[in-house]
Amino acid sequence: SVTVRVSSVTGSGDMTIGVNTIAPNGNPFSTGNWTEEETEVLAVASTDDYHVFHFAFSNAKHFDSGDLLAISIQNSSDLSSTTYWYVSAEFDSNP
Repeated sequence: SVTVRVSSVTGSGDMTIGVNTIAPNGNPFSTGNWTEEETEVLAVASTDDYHVFHFAFSNAKHFDSGDLLAISIQNSSDLSSTTYWYVSAEFDSNP
């Protein structure tokens, strides 16, 4: 799961969080080598100041020991201009 907390929201749109992996011996600097395992989308409204957004992913196994893991964040529009976004992630090693 990934939890995102924001201070001030000035726009509305969708926030997409993705789990991306690459196996050992792959070049991590080539975007074509990454596999997008899963994404989750939540709607964000301009009135969501100080809101906590929680993205829950399936219990499917997304990566193996030794894999590189990246969490991607993509918004469909400018949600906050310049502000701090606080993100935490939790991974269950025994799905």
